[in-house]
Amino acid sequence: MASESLLDAFPPTRYAFAYGSAVFAQSGYSAADIADAMTDLVFVVDDPAAWHRQNLAANRSHYSALAMLGPDTVASVQDRFGGRIYYNTHARVRGRLIKYGVISTDAIREDLQHWSSLYVSGRMHKPVRVLRPDAKLQLAVARNLRSALAASLLLLPTRFDDVRMLEAICGLSYAGDVRMGVGESWHKVDNIVAGQAASLRELYAAPLAAEGSAAAYGAVVGPEHLLGGRRDGASAARASLPPSLEQDVTLPARRRLLASLPLCAQAGMLEHLAASGLGAVPGHAAAAGSGLTAAPLATAEAA
Repeated sequence: MASESLLDAFPPTRYAFAYGSAVFAQSGYSAADIADAMTDLVFVVDDPAAWHRQNLAANRSHYSALAMLGPDTVASVQDRFGGRIYYNTHARVRGRLIKYGVISTDAIREDLQHWSSLYVSGRMHKPVRVLRPDAKLQLAVARNLRSALAASLLLLPTRFDDVRMLEAICGLSYAGDVRMGVGESWHKVDNIVAGQAASLRELYAAPLAAEGSAAAYGAVVGPEHLLGGRRDGASAARASLPPSLEQDVTLPARRRLLASLPLCAQAGMLEHLAASGLGAVPGHAAAAGSGLTAAPLATAEAA
């Protein structure tokens, strides 16, 4: 059963997507693991209280005892805690075991643009299957991908391969996530990249094309690899090699990447670069003394 068919069991949403190992393969998962995996969904709605009211009427068994306090309370809890998303887990819908989160349109837009929690925005750094698109939200989704790419480039050296870049991107949302040490595999990022490399390359094709490194990427592996397209035998063999990319690490280039990050992420990135020594650029000291400062970047972010 396609994930899209599950939407009919719920009230209307503005935007919806599916994600996780039941939708995209992960390294180390057998066919049985995938068949047994829970399908993860996120529903974006304009009015959470109204949506929960309708969903309680249709799917009361999905909710915990909190629902006894009514849809307004559920919506209030949703908006005040965690990533401003409310999850119903282990729900059985048309024979499928699913988990679905409900988030308001305003909350997801804020997280995508400003990384206010990096919960849903971090999830969307990785491939998702859009079940119900929305043109306005897609603009924020695209900006979120550009920010993720910029952050990964700041964390990478001058030369790197595309696997390291994808690992850096996928690791952003796990950097401070306690799940990596409690119940989640320490190799989660490696498994995601190994199982979803083609989808990740396709996802970041457009953001990477906007960077100067795109030419080097295409020259090494060809556009058919970048876009996950068809390959002949020679190009397939070439695609098995780690592509080599080179980025501009001069001070102006690094300042431009910093300016691409949400404001709340800029100070944290500067601290990380200074502590790790990754802030050094040719002819300049490490981040703390290189002229990389958050203050002048506020104008660029607001512009």
